[in-house]
Amino acid sequence: MSRWFFRVMTVLFLSAGMAAMAAPPPKYSPPQVDRKAQEAIRSQAQKSLCPKGLPWLQGTWRFVGHSRVVGFSDVMTFNGSHYREHIEGGASHRREIGDLAGQYACVANNRVLLRIDKATPEGVFGNRSGDDYPCDWRRQPAKKGALERMLLICYVEWDLRSAKALDLEFERVPKAASPRD
Repeated sequence: MSRWFFRVMTVLFLSAGMAAMAAPPPKYSPPQVDRKAQEAIRSQAQKSLCPKGLPWLQGTWRFVGHSRVVGFSDVMTFNGSHYREHIEGGASHRREIGDLAGQYACVANNRVLLRIDKATPEGVFGNRSGDDYPCDWRRQPAKKGALERMLLICYVEWDLRSAKALDLEFERVPKAASPRD
């Protein structure tokens, strides 16, 4: 009886292990870039609806949303239609720190096209000089006791499906506390 029990347990153990390894995990769906929409957005950016930038956006904003990146921080400073961004985060053995400088153009009511003129170092958090991508914005004006907030919904892979967007929530840094003004 002990031999039979041992054989049955061995078969069950091996089959359970094989079942666990049989199917690889599902892959993320690749981005679905709508080339016509991409061309239209880039064309609209050539004749920006806000050549001097959005007045309410001017100043410094600090990332306050949730991130899967350990110790993630992001500070964006807008001056006219130009921006500077300092991003950093990651575990100590894989920490990334970098700066982006670029410009933005208003292409629709609540949509801008962010262009990265310079990424230092190249590839920081996947950003490279010359990259561009659309972002939708939502603004929450300051209320008594709370700072103004904004949500940037960025389509960094040009896949305009909401499930593929990167949601970044920022809070305005008060003028006296702005580190990069």
